[in-house]
Amino acid sequence: MLDFLKTLPKAELHVHLEGSFTPDVPDAELAAKWDCCDFASFLESFKWTVSFLKKPEDYGRAAKQLISSLRRQGVTYAEITLSAGVVRWKKLDLEAVYAA
Repeated sequence: MLDFLKTLPKAELHVHLEGSFTPDVPDAELAAKWDCCDFASFLESFKWTVSFLKKPEDYGRAAKQLISSLRRQGVTYAEITLSAGVVRWKKLDLEAVYAA
């Protein structure tokens, strides 16, 4: 039954780009940074993660990583959210980020 379920097409109806990519750092560092026990630690983890998104090309790489992951999971439809507020906070050009 599990094998059958794996073959079915899937939909991802709510996924945040900034929370879906894996920075290129050692697993132990990821585990430490992503160990959240409350909202304050989640926000610190989120800020650390988005610190790797420094230019539009970084967003493009994150999107490609996410799409590749979704395909491996059999996702055929996804609604991906980009946090425009984070892009503006980082003083990046929103149009360039979307184009990447």
